[in-house]
Amino acid sequence: MRAEGMHHAWLSLFATTLLAWLPWALATAPVLNLGHQFPLLTLKRPTRWLTSWLVHFTACLAIGLIYAFWTAWLDALFNPFANPSPMPFHLLWLDKFYNGMLSSVLLYATILIVSYGLDSRARLAEQQTEAARLNEQLSKA
Repeated sequence: MRAEGMHHAWLSLFATTLLAWLPWALATAPVLNLGHQFPLLTLKRPTRWLTSWLVHFTACLAIGLIYAFWTAWLDALFNPFANPSPMPFHLLWLDKFYNGMLSSVLLYATILIVSYGLDSRARLAEQQTEAARLNEQLSKA
């Protein structure tokens, strides 16, 4: 990399990469709450799906903008790539946002999928416990 003229401040690069995940870590709980309040696929209220998708799209977009702002600010502050002529902040922010849109959508979807999977597993365990309890009551009767 040095032969190509790329000089990185490795400690700053590691710190900014580690701190870059902070917005997503803080956003996980609200995403989980939105996932419970606005389920994406529901059989009980099929007319509510558009509202749910819009809420999740807006939340993903907002988190993506915050994440891009945060990472752009960290890059501007610490300059981990040791770039002698950094770009203006607003351009860096937009660049981070556009380049991170796909990963933001995938991360948001992964949080929801894991949440729905864990909730489904918990409901299945409750149903099995209830069935065993009812079976025990039936055998006693």
